[in-house]
Amino acid sequence: MSETNTVIQRLVAICLLFAAVIFFSPVMEQAGFPAFSILNGFLGASLQALAFLVIGVLASSIVQVFVSDDVLRRIFPSSLPGSIAVALGLSLVLPVCDCSSIPLFRSLVIRKVPLPAAVAFLLAAPVANPLVVWSTYFAFNGDWHIVLARVLMGLVVSSVVALSLLVHPPRHVLSASSPTSVSSQASAVQQGQGEGSSQLFAQASLSQKLVGCLDHARSDFFDIARYLVVGIALASIFKNVNAAYSLVDFSGMSLAVGIVVMMLAAFVLSLCSSSDAVVGRIFAAQLPTAPVLSFLVFGPMMDIKNVLMLSAHFSRGFIVRVALSAFAATGLLTGVLAAVGVIA
Repeated sequence: MSETNTVIQRLVAICLLFAAVIFFSPVMEQAGFPAFSILNGFLGASLQALAFLVIGVLASSIVQVFVSDDVLRRIFPSSLPGSIAVALGLSLVLPVCDCSSIPLFRSLVIRKVPLPAAVAFLLAAPVANPLVVWSTYFAFNGDWHIVLARVLMGLVVSSVVALSLLVHPPRHVLSASSPTSVSSQASAVQQGQGEGSSQLFAQASLSQKLVGCLDHARSDFFDIARYLVVGIALASIFKNVNAAYSLVDFSGMSLAVGIVVMMLAAFVLSLCSSSDAVVGRIFAAQLPTAPVLSFLVFGPMMDIKNVLMLSAHFSRGFIVRVALSAFAATGLLTGVLAAVGVIA
């Protein structure tokens, strides 16, 4: 079955599902189920989030196709402090989402960029890049406190995890089956594995690069949008059902439990970092700021789809170590900031 037919079938299935929900909404409303509220919230959040997702995948594709891996590698100095500083600086200016940062991270590791610097870029880029700043600003109605808290917390957590690798450095980073040559990366792209796009297009004409960029963006959009739509739907259902039936009493939930629960939710929902702030805003209606920030900081760093992408080329032990370190650092930092009153 071709990719086009698969996409058409998914769109038809979604339309049929919406039609069924709209048709049965009056019945569900009479039974006390807030169907209209869920549908309205889902549609409003989806329109906003998908717009940012389109911008995000386009920007990431431009970086992948037009910015070569060699250029990125030459930017990093040989000293460890300098390379980490450059990694954090790049995370603030390169418009790459979490899915796009992973191929760049692998290329940096293969080309012997210091591992802590590469990990700092991997974790910080999806949280601190300009698109995330923009989407978070709009999702939270221009609240710069949330925006700055998210970015600064992301940079701190990334630095802590990167420096933690200096303590008992991992023996095995790349998996045994991972190709380590540029030619292998190009072959992987031709086989649909999504690596090394900038190398493939290094000698291409401008028109070929533009076509490749659009194709890259289209593929990323349909791959990521399904996670985003499901995440928005679950968040909208949870918000409205909990408001109607008071299933979860957040006032009686400890702050630590709320932080852990929201980080686990971020891991499971596997949203795109360029649009997850919309979902975070839905949760913010019933949660304190601290758990919402833990959701917004940890989710882009490590979730199910990121683990699956990393597992194609990196060892299981390395992935688990980075994921658990990011989880612990995010939880501790959020808890401390909440305890001292920096965030609510």
